[in-house]
Amino acid sequence: IVTQPSSLVLIFQPEEFDTAKGISLAAVNLVLTAEVGLTWEPAVPGLPSVAVSTTAGSQAGTNRLGVIENIACRESYIGHTSVVPCVSILDPRLTIELPPRTTAATGVDALVHDVEPLTSRPRDPVSEAYGHHPARLLYRWLP
Repeated sequence: IVTQPSSLVLIFQPEEFDTAKGISLAAVNLVLTAEVGLTWEPAVPGLPSVAVSTTAGSQAGTNRLGVIENIACRESYIGHTSVVPCVSILDPRLTIELPPRTTAATGVDALVHDVEPLTSRPRDPVSEAYGHHPARLLYRWLP
């Protein structure tokens, strides 16, 4: 008996969430992940998912967009409202036992994501707030 999956539980580093978004759409639409893109409209919404991040620094588990590598080894952008996780768990306790290099790398990744809204054009008060608050948190908590 072949059955369709009914949901996904994603326990990954944030970079892999993008792949899971493609799988979420491809699994129920019976297409290759390489066929899924920003302009592709799925016949069936992606599988509902719960995202559990094992590192810090990215919001990949909280939005509808992703970047995956297709068969030709080229980046392909994916996105659909149905791939936004129903629940995204960002528990800092999951990062306590990470190796120091991984902790440092996720801190730098968080800083890069923090700088983006501060340097983007056009910039507005909301994007500045989204940039300044994480900067204060990073300054306070990173060694």
